[in-house]
Amino acid sequence: MSSPRYLILLLTLTGIYFVRMKWPALAYLAIPLSMIMIAAHPRRFYFSIWQTIFLLSILYLIAIIGISGDISDRGTLAFMVNLLLSALVFVSLSQKLNSLEAKNTLRTVIKIFFLLATFDTSYKFIFPQEFSDEVVQNRDFWEFGLYAYKGSFFYQDSNALAFFILPVIYLITKPAVIFEKKSVNRFFIIYAFALMFLTFSRAGYVATLIILAFNSKYKKLRLLIAPALIAVAYYAFTIIENDLSLAYKFIEAQALLTHMMNSDTFQLLFGRGFGWGDSNLFFIQGSVVKTSIEIGLIGCFFYIILLISLAIHTNSKLFILGLFVFSQSSNFYWLPAFVVGLIMLDKNIERVPEIRTGR
Repeated sequence: MSSPRYLILLLTLTGIYFVRMKWPALAYLAIPLSMIMIAAHPRRFYFSIWQTIFLLSILYLIAIIGISGDISDRGTLAFMVNLLLSALVFVSLSQKLNSLEAKNTLRTVIKIFFLLATFDTSYKFIFPQEFSDEVVQNRDFWEFGLYAYKGSFFYQDSNALAFFILPVIYLITKPAVIFEKKSVNRFFIIYAFALMFLTFSRAGYVATLIILAFNSKYKKLRLLIAPALIAVAYYAFTIIENDLSLAYKFIEAQALLTHMMNSDTFQLLFGRGFGWGDSNLFFIQGSVVKTSIEIGLIGCFFYIILLISLAIHTNSKLFILGLFVFSQSSNFYWLPAFVVGLIMLDKNIERVPEIRTGR
């Protein structure tokens, strides 16, 4: 059950979310599939200390969300199920896989994802008005134009799509590549950058620049990346009065300080309850602020440990850094199973630094 066809099916399912149709059932089919894969080869699994910490962190987050939130609420239950799915995919891919099969599987999954992302991107440009009520709450935003195209068919919004594109960019721009022919590799890199650009996700842009800035393969680009980050920062501070998304960062920081000053010890440690911020304050985007307020400092600690343990186990510190920065604007404090699966699958690939030329 660990053959490439099952892995391809598993990761493809985790990358499909029909959020607008209120039917993420295809993604949830990955739960029984991952359980079957685990049960088929129970002796192949070995867990290091960091793998154990990763799984314990997820279990704590599931427990605290279930205890502090309303599990009868569909959103709370979906959050818990997605965390469980991430854990199951992590365990499923913790077995030692054949390097060539892992690479071929990763190539196929990335190609399938590109098809889904292309459809999603095309749809929002063809039918932008279908997403306007969900994306643009303040009609003044129409003066910025791009907000009409920040929706998504498969995902919650374009930020969520960018969140899924980010690990693909990280993997195909690594010094030792997945697509070994230069022409093919360049095509997919350019295509991935184009998809990221068309999400109009500034958090995605910044995370991508961070990944490239510390990528040894792109040392010559660092002279361009630094000014790009400065330009993004300048943009943020020049239009912040008109852009609620950017103003939110300061509002959230103030909300966190208010929470810390007005909370007792129990609330500081364990939070005010999952979903409390969205119900009593506003739609919180930043993962650190959201976790600190809703599931407490201990919950925030386990969220950060979750990222650190995955980074160390898979040697993907650069990607996790970019993802952490991204998560301050994505309303995520969980790792989608699709992201976990790609990073875990990449760990099984024996990289060859040289790129074979070819057309």
